[in-house]
Amino acid sequence: QVFGINDIGIHDNFFDLGGHSLKAAQLFYLIERAYGRHLPLSMLFQAPTIASLTSLLTQDQRASPWQFLVAMQLRESGLPIFMVPGVDGNVIWFAQLAKFLGQAHPVYGLQARGVDGKAEPFGSIQEMATHYVAEIRTCLPQGPYIIVGACIGGLVAYEIAQQLVKQGAVVTLIIINSWLPTSYSSYKHRYGFLTGLTVPLGILSKTMSAFGGFRHMPMKDWWLVVRRKIGTLLSLFRRPPHSDLGRRQRKRVERAMFQAAANYAVHRYPGHILTFVASQRIDPQDTRYAWRELADGGCQTVEVAARRTGDLVLSPHVEEISSHIRRYIAEYFLDKPIRPSDKAA
Repeated sequence: QVFGINDIGIHDNFFDLGGHSLKAAQLFYLIERAYGRHLPLSMLFQAPTIASLTSLLTQDQRASPWQFLVAMQLRESGLPIFMVPGVDGNVIWFAQLAKFLGQAHPVYGLQARGVDGKAEPFGSIQEMATHYVAEIRTCLPQGPYIIVGACIGGLVAYEIAQQLVKQGAVVTLIIINSWLPTSYSSYKHRYGFLTGLTVPLGILSKTMSAFGGFRHMPMKDWWLVVRRKIGTLLSLFRRPPHSDLGRRQRKRVERAMFQAAANYAVHRYPGHILTFVASQRIDPQDTRYAWRELADGGCQTVEVAARRTGDLVLSPHVEEISSHIRRYIAEYFLDKPIRPSDKAA
C-alpha cells in the first residue's frame, strides 16, 4: 500500500525497494492504526522486511527499547561513519545516504532524545554533543572519527568534532546544508510559557465574544453555540489520539532543536571541513558558506543543484553526495597516514 505495488515478498527489504523517511512515516502510521503499536521509525534498520516486522509486532511491547545510537549499515571493515540528523532528530531521514555510504563503511545514526515522546529533548547543542560523544565512544573507543551532520544536525556534528578534538581524537567533519546560529536568532525566545497559552487564550476570547452575539440569534440556538465552543476548548486538554501524539512529539523535538541552535556559541575549529550547499536555495542572510571562516584547516564547499536539505539525501542527489563523501574520506584517511600528533583531519 505504501509503495503502490503488489509484487512484494515478506523478505524484501524496505530500503532496497526505495524506502525513505516519508514512506517510513506512512508505513508506521498505518501499522499503528492497524495494530495499536507505536514503533520508532529507526526500527526499520533492525527489521527492514515484512517478516522481521511481524516478528517484532508479536513480541511484548517492552521488547522494543529506545536507542540513541542506531546501527544503520553494518560492515566488518571500513572506518565507521556517525551521522546526526536534522531538526526532527530521526535517523530514518538518512536511510538512502546510509545505504550508499554503507557500501564502504559501517554507518551509525544518532537519534535525538525525545523522539520517542518519553524523555525531554536536549536543552542545548553542547548537551547533545556530550551525550553523543559518549555514545560514539561506546562503539568506537579510540577513533579516528568521521562525523556527518545535516541542517541543525550540522551544528551538533560541529560541536561533537570540537569535543573529540579537545580529547585528542582524530576527526573528519562533514556538514550538509547547515546554517550558523545567527540564522536561528528569531527562535531564541519563541517558545516560552505565554506562547503555549496563545491558542487556549485565543479560543477562550472567541468564546466570550460569541456570548455577545447571542442577542442576534434565537434563544433556542444558544445551547448549540455554547456546547460547540466548550467542546473546542476542552479538546485542548484531552489526550490526543496516537497519530496526533506522534506529530506533537516531532514538534516538541523541533522546537527544542531550533532553540538550541539559536543559543549555540560557535568557536573556531582547528581542522578541515567538507560542506555541501543546496545551491538553488536563495537566502538573503545565507550563513551556509560561513564555515570556511571558522575552519583553521580550510573548508571545501560542494554546491549541489537542489533547493532543500531533504533533497540532498534523496535520489538523484544522494548518489552525488555519497560519492563526494567517500572520496573525501579516502583522501583524508585511507591515502594518508594518521599520526598520534594529528588533531583533526
